[in-house]
Parts: sequence; structure tokens; C-alpha cells
Amino acid sequence: MDVLYASAGQTLKAGDAIARLNLTELQDALDAANVTLSQQQAELAQLTASPASITSTADSARQTLTRAQEDYARTGDRTQAAVDEADAALTQALQAQDEAASRLEEL
Repeated sequence: MDVLYASAGQTLKAGDAIARLNLTELQDALDAANVTLSQQQAELAQLTASPASITSTADSARQTLTRAQEDYARTGDRTQAAVDEADAALTQALQAQDEAASRLEEL
């Protein structure tokens, strides 16, 4: 994500870009992590339901599942961080816009 901050006293007008988010990239990563998580959960369920499953195979699947869950959590954190950054940029830009409007009224 690119964040564009307005400087104090900078005049903003309707339609001015304040922030750009690449939500498509973040959503794609989140979707991929969800798919991996679902696949690993299904594999783990299959391995633990089969009495003939080998312990080392089940352990390997659990480790893979744990990694997929960690990847999923990291992706969600990055997505939330991007939203938080955009909110902060918007708040700052709105404050700058209010200051500019006040100065314009003074003139």
C-alpha cells in the first residue's frame, strides 16, 4: 500500500487521492491461505480417521496445518494493518482539509 499524507496547510479538494491500497493483492493472499488451510484440515481429518494411518504422516500433516494456520493469521494481520494505515491517512487528510477550509474562510 502507498500512503500519501497531506502536509499541514495543504489544500485538498474533492477527488484528491489520499491513499492507495492494493486490496486485491491482500485478498488474493488471504484467499490462498484459506484454501491451504481447508486442504490441510481435510487431510488431517482423513489421516486421523483412518486407523491404518502412520503416526509420522499424521505428525507431518499437523505441522503443515500449523504452518497454514500461521500463514492465514499473518495474512489477516497484514490486511488489517493496511486498513488501519488507510484509516490513519484519511483522518490526517481530513484534518488537513478542515484546516485549509478554516484558513480559506479567514481569507
